[in-house]
Amino acid sequence: MKDITWARNFMLAQGYNMKPTILYQDNESAIKLINNGRRSSSSKTKHIDNRYFYVHDKVQKGEIIVSYLPTVKMWADGFSKPLQGNQFLVF
Repeated sequence: MKDITWARNFMLAQGYNMKPTILYQDNESAIKLINNGRRSSSSKTKHIDNRYFYVHDKVQKGEIIVSYLPTVKMWADGFSKPLQGNQFLVF
């Protein structure tokens, strides 16, 4: 998220008009927590500090859109997890 914020601010400083940046996430619970903020917190997530709602603030400002992408389509997984069979061939 910090790299996205830096790149957005850099492009805005250069005079470009920026559309909201799409942030792909494969964890639906994290998406709900980001979009709803404290309203979707339960007793198990009450320990989360305000600083973790930085992404929620960016969503509220319209700078970021969090979108679901299944785990099998996440490009980053090809670099961080061992893939087998068809998934290996796709990546």
